[in-house]
Amino acid sequence: MPAKGNAWAEELIDRLTDLCGTHLQSLWKVRLTPQEAPTVGAWLASGSARLGDLLRNPENRDEPLHAVTLVVLRGREAFLAPGPDFVLAAGDELLFAGWAAARRALGTILFVDAVREYVVTGRRVPTSWIWRRLKLDPQPAQR
Repeated sequence: MPAKGNAWAEELIDRLTDLCGTHLQSLWKVRLTPQEAPTVGAWLASGSARLGDLLRNPENRDEPLHAVTLVVLRGREAFLAPGPDFVLAAGDELLFAGWAAARRALGTILFVDAVREYVVTGRRVPTSWIWRRLKLDPQPAQR
């Protein structure tokens, strides 16, 4: 990090302050593996998985999560504070700083297909059996 310089450090501090406030609430890591992030495998394989899309609020995708990615580890390579256009890959390890609520929301994105679909594409998909059935058959048979 020292090689990045003061301007880079100031920008990172500004991002942290803007999204997370002045008191750091939580640090956590996530591995983009089938065990820790089962919903993102196909998305990662497409080569279009951008960090900024992953860090959207599941309640309103136009708002970012209150979290900043500090480091992405990919094999022996480390990417410090990558931006929203950073393309993620299977096996990446990410270190986040942010609100505890952002940690919970990210967990939901990584484990619930419909939530991941919404934050990535904006498309809402039915999650329960009955809603999926109604979506497939919008005109129920008349009796």
